[in-house]
Amino acid sequence: MTNQSTGYTYTEDGVGGGSFVAIDAGSNQVIATIGTLPNTTATALSGTFRSDVDTGFLEASNPVSTEDPATRDLYLLNSQSANSLMLITGNL
Repeated sequence: MTNQSTGYTYTEDGVGGGSFVAIDAGSNQVIATIGTLPNTTATALSGTFRSDVDTGFLEASNPVSTEDPATRDLYLLNSQSANSLMLITGNL
């Protein structure tokens, strides 16, 4: 991708198209396939979860993302529920 402001070109591995799974900490086994990430320009994921209710947010970004939420994707998920990955904002 190319940063429109600077003209710098970035070539990095992306996370788009990858399966997102929940793994049990005790057995190290997959307990749920949460979903598949759409094909975007995202190269990094960060997450925030709400205490013990298994619900969380993932934020996808890339090298030209800024602190502005409009340059990122936001997902909602439940780590105990199959196919719960839901795209909230699709900016990438």
